[in-house]
Amino acid sequence: MRTYHISRPANGEAYFERLVESVIEAVARGDVPRGQYGVIMIDEGRDFEPDWLRLIVDMVDPNTNSLLLLYDDAQSIYNNKGSLDFSLSSVGMQARGRSTILRLNYRNTDEILKFADDFVQRYIASTSPDEDRIPVVKPESAGRHGAAPIIKLFPGFEKEAHYIAWLSRRLHDERGMPWRDMCVTYHSNWMGDVLSRCFSKESIPHQLLKDSRARKTFRPSEDSAKLMTMHSSKGLEFPMVAVSGIGYMPSKKADPVVEAKLLYVAMTRATENLLLTSHRETDFLSQLRQGADA
Repeated sequence: MRTYHISRPANGEAYFERLVESVIEAVARGDVPRGQYGVIMIDEGRDFEPDWLRLIVDMVDPNTNSLLLLYDDAQSIYNNKGSLDFSLSSVGMQARGRSTILRLNYRNTDEILKFADDFVQRYIASTSPDEDRIPVVKPESAGRHGAAPIIKLFPGFEKEAHYIAWLSRRLHDERGMPWRDMCVTYHSNWMGDVLSRCFSKESIPHQLLKDSRARKTFRPSEDSAKLMTMHSSKGLEFPMVAVSGIGYMPSKKADPVVEAKLLYVAMTRATENLLLTSHRETDFLSQLRQGADA
């Protein structure tokens, strides 16, 4: 918008949405030239709105026509509809004959992947492949094995936090696990404060991704445990992940399908070891227990 002198909308409700609309309108008027980029790659494509994708398609140089879209419906945690409800051709993408399904999962052990997938499949329906619409694909393990996920129930969330901090200290002192290999995810921001207090009591160095300032200074390589919301964990991975606060899921106002996908994202951040904690029995916990017993 600075480069092409496009006026910004006034501050207020839906400012960011109107910001995007301003760019789309500027492209339609010809104030912003199309086809500026030889290659465009879209990661986390499930989080994109149709209008955003149409805009991006317009930005691809027709001489190269090179656009890569990466998408996993099981991780669509920002789209209230749960998954894309439009065809790729409707936004200008030429998907037919140009699609590849990447089935192998290299991040998680077979035990973690199966556990997480068995849970989320109860809430999302697998679909048959259609190159013009993105299917829900059941992942396949690359064959790496490890410990089975562990589920623990406590009297309250603070007890969950104390246990996770205590366990983290034991893993570091007795097994030599680096702090940077540990991550704790939680559902709501207040839980991060509780966890941070418990980690401080155990003298554990940690980074709390509490706000935008903390996220900007996030250093994955720093030798400290990482505490973050489930949403913030998307795209990251750690050898040891504790998923806390499951007793608050699904939250009353949330779509259970979206919440199930959010929990799936949190669980699949673990590459080696996965711990899940709750303070009460819920439908989600019941489903998880069935998966653990299978």
